[in-house]
Amino acid sequence: MAFSLRNLFRRNLENPATSLANPAMWLVNMFGGVTSSGITITQDNSLGITSVWSAVNRISDNIATMKVDVIEELPTGEKIIRNDHPVARLLNEPSYRYTNITFLKTIQGYATLAGNGFAAIVRDPRTARPTEMIIVHPGNVDYKLENNKLYYIVNVDDKKFYIDSSELIHIPGLAMSDDGIMGLSPISIHRETLGFNVATKQYGNKLFQNGAHMSGYITTDVPLTAEARDRVTDSFSKNYLGLSNAGKVPVLDVGMKFVPLSLSPDDAQFVESHKLSIPEVARIFNIPPHLIADLDRSTFNNIEQLSREFVTYTLRPWIKQWEAELNRKLFLEEEKGRFRVRFNINSLLRGDTASQSQQIDTVMKWGIMSINEVRQTFFDMNPIDGEVGDKNLVPLNMVDPQQGNNENNTEND
Repeated sequence: MAFSLRNLFRRNLENPATSLANPAMWLVNMFGGVTSSGITITQDNSLGITSVWSAVNRISDNIATMKVDVIEELPTGEKIIRNDHPVARLLNEPSYRYTNITFLKTIQGYATLAGNGFAAIVRDPRTARPTEMIIVHPGNVDYKLENNKLYYIVNVDDKKFYIDSSELIHIPGLAMSDDGIMGLSPISIHRETLGFNVATKQYGNKLFQNGAHMSGYITTDVPLTAEARDRVTDSFSKNYLGLSNAGKVPVLDVGMKFVPLSLSPDDAQFVESHKLSIPEVARIFNIPPHLIADLDRSTFNNIEQLSREFVTYTLRPWIKQWEAELNRKLFLEEEKGRFRVRFNINSLLRGDTASQSQQIDTVMKWGIMSINEVRQTFFDMNPIDGEVGDKNLVPLNMVDPQQGNNENNTEND
């Protein structure tokens, strides 16, 4: 069904076709389902797990706040930052509706949590140049392969619209894909683990709500009628159970004794179970546990190394996904290969002051980078005037090994 993207954007494209608070079954199946613990896991309630919330935000925040440049590669091999390019301006302001940070964070958040992030591309009808990118909720998107072409199916107002794949930015999740097109939702794959987490949390809430520190039973040598038992139970529950009554000393009738019960091992275990769920979530999202507030196995010496591993093994694959997708869909055909999008990951790899100083000293000392390249890469500073700023410098006593051998042979003769 052919249609105009501009007309489609007048509709409510950004919101899901069903409420996340009360999801339709197709959405529940997409994002998760009922677990063996009896808990229904969806994208909405999985964010109520603090470690999931922290992991998704940690990844999406880092992607969203990274500097994004357009690089032009000249025939000489020289690379120039071209932030005057229309694609650079588009990435800086993808839409009048939101900032570039909101845009990147939302798409990355969907991709991390739901397995897919989408944005529709609006193009100038005369030049085919992209002029706007609109976030599309993943619950509205499906796909179809027809005549060796890929089309995305966008559901709007209970109607299906077919969009050529070149008109939709698609960031799939890093989990394995069933078909190489749509990413798999980690919420769906790991719903049993997350369901146990939610069930444990609910159990703990009920446990303390009922006053775990005052649980026990009342005994008496005097036989009680059913009415008397109910009256004693109601009075005791009202006055001594629950967190608001914690620590109160019960006052009982003559002949009655209160026998407290310590917290059972099963009840106490929920605290440790809830704690153990944090490394599970860290493994699901491939993120170091210390970044979601689990410092049990972190030390002062390994925190920096773990953070660098987060950049290398977690963020870098996401960045490559973004760069590949933006490069093939935002540039005109004649620009591809000459222009490319680059996420500047160097700022995340700087480390502490001492490590950064050592790195700068190394790349300058051995002629890897010039003064101006260091200023631009590490400090986002303007270049200095004069030729010296663009020269790659090496130690004075360094010579070509072959040249040195020839000189030694001459001396021996």
